[in-house]
Amino acid sequence: MAIDYRGLSEEIKARADIVEIVSDYVELKRAGVNYKGLCPFHTEKTPSFMVNPQRQVFHCFGCGSGGDVIAFVMTREHLNFVEALQLLAQRLGVNFDFSAQHNYQTGTEGTENRAVQLKTLTAAMGFFTDMLRKSPIAQQYLTNRGLSPGIVGRFSLGFAPEGWDNLYRYLRQQGVADGDIKAAALIYQKDNSTYDVFRNRVIFPIADIHGQTIAFGGRVISDAQPKYLNSAETALFKKKLTLFGLHLAKEEIARSGYAIIVEGYLDVIVCAQYGFVNVCAPLGTALTQEQVRIIKRYTRQVYVVFDGDEAGLKAAKRALAIICKNGLGAKAIILPQKDDPDSFLRARGSEAFKQEISRAQGLVDFFLSAGGYGIDNIRELYACISDVDDAVLRGSLITELSNKASVSEGALRDDLRRGKPSRVAPPPAQQKPPPSLKRSEEETLLSLCLCFPDGLRIVKERIKDLDCLSNAIVRRVFDALLQGSVESSFDSLAVVFTPEEMAYLSGLMVEPEIDRDNIDKNIEDYIKIIKKHVLEKTLCNINVRLSRANLATDSEEIEQLQMQQMQLRRQINKL
Repeated sequence: MAIDYRGLSEEIKARADIVEIVSDYVELKRAGVNYKGLCPFHTEKTPSFMVNPQRQVFHCFGCGSGGDVIAFVMTREHLNFVEALQLLAQRLGVNFDFSAQHNYQTGTEGTENRAVQLKTLTAAMGFFTDMLRKSPIAQQYLTNRGLSPGIVGRFSLGFAPEGWDNLYRYLRQQGVADGDIKAAALIYQKDNSTYDVFRNRVIFPIADIHGQTIAFGGRVISDAQPKYLNSAETALFKKKLTLFGLHLAKEEIARSGYAIIVEGYLDVIVCAQYGFVNVCAPLGTALTQEQVRIIKRYTRQVYVVFDGDEAGLKAAKRALAIICKNGLGAKAIILPQKDDPDSFLRARGSEAFKQEISRAQGLVDFFLSAGGYGIDNIRELYACISDVDDAVLRGSLITELSNKASVSEGALRDDLRRGKPSRVAPPPAQQKPPPSLKRSEEETLLSLCLCFPDGLRIVKERIKDLDCLSNAIVRRVFDALLQGSVESSFDSLAVVFTPEEMAYLSGLMVEPEIDRDNIDKNIEDYIKIIKKHVLEKTLCNINVRLSRANLATDSEEIEQLQMQQMQLRRQINKL
């Protein structure tokens, strides 16, 4: 039986940053929201190779190659799929026994199991949200925590009622098999009995980056312990690869230029209610490198929020160090002791929180203000700086430490060279500007909707017949998106479209240079242009037919065609 590596490939893509992987082969430079460089697959003098960190795709507008990080390694290293997984697993530190067939499922079977698990979790979420509507006690608890009905709906909060097996019996009535309920980590078995994992708890659905529910968190509304409980890890859910609320925050993170990391579900939700949408949280664990690399797809600046007690200060140090290590700017927001974003915002409001953000301290300032100028603290800070991979950021931090702690910068750099070879690359040769991305209006419209999926609602409202789209692949993608059979992510589209078609679509996932504040208007404009082209083409055909009718002196046909001609011109003028 063929081995299915779907689970492994998903973990690799969650851990990997395509910009970092491609940078091992190509010198990339930032170009707006994308990165550009000389294509490694064909000879060129002007860069036409683009990488988009948010979509995690690459595309060359010269040779047409494109895809995700696995496709890049396969093409660059001339490897098959499994060999590329082996290389990436080794680079990323993913442990996997490639000789053991039982670890991961592959192909159709793996896809079907994933779909069943997602369907089971979606059914469970429906049950929880329905139970919340029927529970005045749970509703009152959320009201007491200051949550509005709107924010409760936005995060799809629910409630698991008291009782041993309410969810289990509901899912069985829906036809879900015992094994599938167990695989989704919704039940456990003891002494030949089956019990719900979540009982008498407010439920927080945990979603992946695409908004699909992959797990749940629960908080008791009584004095029971533990206060918070997360789903056990499954094939879909890995804590170190997941950030609560990121699927709702990612667009605002990219727009605002920074992310805010808090500690708990309610911190994220209350922040969103007070207008701070670019907020997410780890799942009851310390911030991981994998989570930082995922955030890196959307921004290069991260704020972390902690309270001012000793445990909070230690956690802030660890978080700032791991963020900087991965090449991101990091700042700490230290709230008064015994305050978290939830309590702080409800007590003092959004303006006070904005002031705390403005007072946030970077790595050097935070270490020195929290730990002083003693030699042990400076050594701890220096150890963090020496571990930073990005040469430019590392150099900047060394200069800052030297200036603020009165330590010789030369001595610091000499010590660093002895302990860690310099990673500064030689200056690149002068290159011409990249070629413009020549896209048709239909391709640009699809590109906008792939990069900004909210725009699909405008397409659904304005385009009633997709036959107005002349590009067959564009038309098929829009049809699948509007029917809900696929999502706008590379992985979702790859299930339906061929590798050759995905290479083409990867080019449309490279975000166009466009005003992010006017996405809806741009989509509206492109729809008008497409409609105008269709009408003009029809008008052109009418004109040809009218010329023929004049030659044949067919007065009846001439009159009909002239009427159609007038109607088409009116429609064009209205656009």
